[in-house]
Amino acid sequence: MIRVAIVGAGKGGSSLLDVFHTNGEVKVIGITDRDRNAHGLTLAKEWGIFVAKDIEHLYSQSPEIIINATGKPEVSEFIKETAPYPVEIIEGTSARFLWELVRRQQTAKNDMGVLYQNGLLITKAQNLKEVLDEVLRSAMRLTDAPAGSIALIEGEEMVMAAHKGLSPDFFKEPCWRPRTQGLTAYILKHRMPVEFQDIGREPLFKGTKISKEGIRSLLASPLLLDSGVVGILYLDDFKPRVFTERHKDLIRLFSALAAQAIEKFK
Repeated sequence: MIRVAIVGAGKGGSSLLDVFHTNGEVKVIGITDRDRNAHGLTLAKEWGIFVAKDIEHLYSQSPEIIINATGKPEVSEFIKETAPYPVEIIEGTSARFLWELVRRQQTAKNDMGVLYQNGLLITKAQNLKEVLDEVLRSAMRLTDAPAGSIALIEGEEMVMAAHKGLSPDFFKEPCWRPRTQGLTAYILKHRMPVEFQDIGREPLFKGTKISKEGIRSLLASPLLLDSGVVGILYLDDFKPRVFTERHKDLIRLFSALAAQAIEKFK
């Protein structure tokens, strides 16, 4: 097991501490910060991790690696000059790279937790609306989308089943028949997430209620079952934006959850 100490208990140091303290291959043996109220020091105390009064105090715990999470090169120089034995220092670009890996791991962990809770909800829910509302809310939160909706296919029409962040005028007509060359038909034809980074540049949206609502970017995914497509999940933003691969993976997963709920309650 690798013995690691952290200098700097701010945002970066706290994130590293949060991940490493549950990692079976790494043991955080101490942390320090000049700010005695730093969030990472509070976490360390809660988890029973040694809180050093200063850098030199950390040496008593015999770390093999010291992570300089302060972003200050002079801190690394101080460690090199004062460490009583050779110790590996992770600093600068390496520390930022490590922090970015940790941040992504935390994000993935959070995503999986939300998806797991949505899966549990499907098994316990008493009605379809309850599930679709939660799926939509969770999908919007994890993709940072301020608005969204879920529409279901009923016969030859689309029916709005859940929505959030959109004006009442947008739903004056809760049902609509897809146009052959319209957005709905386009999404259903692709059977995979469809992204529009700036709908102002897309002829497909000219004169539509989506454009009139002020929506500027959109990510949508069909709800797929073995029997076919049963609906669409839409995630909207009121400014142009690029949806990441993570966002596209998430909308696929949330679409699958919504489709499973539809199958359960049909």
